[in-house]
Amino acid sequence: ALYVIGAALRLARFTSDTEPDSASHDTFLGLPSPAAAAFIVATCFYVFDGRHEIGLAPATADAMATGIVRALPYAAAMLGLLMISRVRYVHLAQRYIRHRMRPSTFVKLVLIVWLVAFFHEWLLFVAALIYVVGGLVLGLRAAARGTSPIDDLPAPFDEHADDDGSAPLAGPRDGP
Repeated sequence: ALYVIGAALRLARFTSDTEPDSASHDTFLGLPSPAAAAFIVATCFYVFDGRHEIGLAPATADAMATGIVRALPYAAAMLGLLMISRVRYVHLAQRYIRHRMRPSTFVKLVLIVWLVAFFHEWLLFVAALIYVVGGLVLGLRAAARGTSPIDDLPAPFDEHADDDGSAPLAGPRDGP
């Protein structure tokens, strides 16, 4: 019930509090509901299909999966609370993909999609876990410092930079 209530309140807050300026779209206030749902789905993929693919002994993998299944209702309740929390989560797509994409960034994205296609059972679980827990740690650390969680992330490339990362030599002139 906490998960469903948290998702409903999160979506209501997102609708009412979203500002039209682009700076307000760099972070989310609380865990985004799609990320919470992705965590639940990725955990199920991992438990039912991927637990034997990580190289553990079958008995160990099954025992670990049993523990995860038993902890899933508590995790769902925590996700519901994180959705309505005041912790800031970084909007990764807005941060890294909204800009004009370099060829190297495109290659990295294609590689990530390829890895997810072939190793989705456990890779999605790890990625969702990193986003939820890592975002919580990053948000709490930024709140303690009084900064934005974006300050601790690598900067996106300059959208006006050349492909080698350097700034353009000359730009448009405003005057004569």
